[in-house]
Amino acid sequence: MTGSTGAPFDASAHRTRRAPCGDAVLIVDVDQFAAIRERHGEAAAEQVTRAVAQCLQRRLRPEDRLALLREDEFLVVLSGASAEMVPVLAARLRDDVHALRLSLAGSVWSLRCTIGAASRGSRPCGLEALVRAADADLDRARRERDRVPCG
Repeated sequence: MTGSTGAPFDASAHRTRRAPCGDAVLIVDVDQFAAIRERHGEAAAEQVTRAVAQCLQRRLRPEDRLALLREDEFLVVLSGASAEMVPVLAARLRDDVHALRLSLAGSVWSLRCTIGAASRGSRPCGLEALVRAADADLDRARRERDRVPCG
């Protein structure tokens, strides 16, 4: 995965660095990834990964960074993002992913995603702490998504 400048993104190089004021992190989880891989195979899963990466990259600013965190999760580092900006950008990224339509082995898939977010705010913390906080927020968002309504 490359940053928006085309240079390879090395998450390990950023782990030890302190996040500058205003940095934020999003983790974007592609909800149907496992089902697509099971039904259509590894080539289809790679097609989903590429399509989602391109979709996310189009929305990001030149100073932001995108990396594949896990096979179905993307890490987005928002440089200089205010706490107010984070939910707005997360909603736009979610809408962009939800608008994707992929033809995979004769089936058309509408993708969904779940997003966890964390921002530095006024507390000093490094990128690793932001990623942990965004991962915890992603877990919370998944539980909310999976909750069955009563009644």
